[in-house]
Amino acid sequence: MLTWDLVVIDGPNLYNFVARSLSRRDDRDMESYVKHWLDFDRLMAASTDQYAPSLGTVIFHSGKQLGSNKTVQLKDQDVLSFWARQGSNPFCSTEFVDVPGAQDEGFRGECPKCREPVVLGEKREKGVDTSITSYLWETFDRWGSACIVSGDGDFVPPARSLKRRGKRVFCAVEPGSSRKDLVQVCTSHVELNVDFLTRDLATREVLKPEGILDQCILDLRGRFPGLRVHQDEAGVYAGQGPRFFVRVTIPSVTREDGKAEDAKMVRRLSPFRWSTVQAETHRNGSDLVDYTLGFYPGEHAYTQDQLIVEGIGRHGEQFARSGWAQALPRTG
Repeated sequence: MLTWDLVVIDGPNLYNFVARSLSRRDDRDMESYVKHWLDFDRLMAASTDQYAPSLGTVIFHSGKQLGSNKTVQLKDQDVLSFWARQGSNPFCSTEFVDVPGAQDEGFRGECPKCREPVVLGEKREKGVDTSITSYLWETFDRWGSACIVSGDGDFVPPARSLKRRGKRVFCAVEPGSSRKDLVQVCTSHVELNVDFLTRDLATREVLKPEGILDQCILDLRGRFPGLRVHQDEAGVYAGQGPRFFVRVTIPSVTREDGKAEDAKMVRRLSPFRWSTVQAETHRNGSDLVDYTLGFYPGEHAYTQDQLIVEGIGRHGEQFARSGWAQALPRTG
């Protein structure tokens, strides 16, 4: 596993990558996800398996518009709120860069409406690059290894220079960037984890008001009026790391009926990469059981599970209401 002392993020560059990745998803809530749920630090941890570098993560940004008319676009106060939220996450800080202008650059992509290949345009903020380079030199004596989150070729000369002076310089880049000049120059590189974005977005879809979880519980209540929703059972399951649970109990059913309901829930949850866990409590003198189902985001890499659960703990309260939301785990 690669590790480093410091992470520096070209904020607009990383935002553009995320927005392009999400533009390929058929989802109406992408803008809300980006504004209120997406975390750069969790994306980096999912990409590198390193949660908090010893000197933290520094995100460089300006106040200019983010995204394009082909992706999730943020303007004015939404831009400032987005960066403020990123800087408030644990072990993160932001550096505002006053950029007098921007450079238009094109890249090949896919039109989110017609799915045809097109050339898309973005605003690349060149002042952010020079600010990151200056920061790395100003803090030269404080770190031995650093990761630059960008694939921009403008970082090639400073990366070479820093390596000649004994520093280990890594980069985090978009998938399929192994031939980029910066990748060739750096000590090593990691690819940003698109799979994590997919899972994180899916989790928000499950938890949002009238989302998949609400629909599952509503359907169960319609068939089983005595359904109980447990409000105090979020946490660790079976020693396999953090899990977020919402548990419901179907009272007085046959084991076969309970298993049938579980199968229905799994079919509804699996496209969103959630799953269920089951438990039975036998009733004395009866063939009936109280059948408990636990809904959780799991069956994937341990690190990703941790990060998905942390996202729920940070942001799930925006969906707070009676019922499942009272089971939300709390992070420090």
